[in-house]
Amino acid sequence: TNMIGLLKALGATNYTIRKIFLWLSVFLIGKGMIWGNVIGLLLYFAQSRFKIFALDPESYYVDSIPMSFGVWAFILLNTGTLLVSVIMLIMPSFLVSRINPASSMRYE
Repeated sequence: TNMIGLLKALGATNYTIRKIFLWLSVFLIGKGMIWGNVIGLLLYFAQSRFKIFALDPESYYVDSIPMSFGVWAFILLNTGTLLVSVIMLIMPSFLVSRINPASSMRYE
């Protein structure tokens, strides 16, 4: 809130503050998605090659957890996640831009 108060005191418009808020959010979501994709792909390749997560063959028809990878599913899942996240952040961006600069800087 201090940054928002400072930006408003310097003359930033509500639209500019919303844009900054959304871009920072997209950056953080993208960073999290990259790390999640890296970890997920590493686990996928490790399971496909080394069969780390084994199953009891007496209880199941297979001896390890089967894995499959689809490029289109990967792309659609990442695109959908980013899209839903940005849509869910639009309303909070309106609330952030309505913060009073005097009250937000008062508690500094």
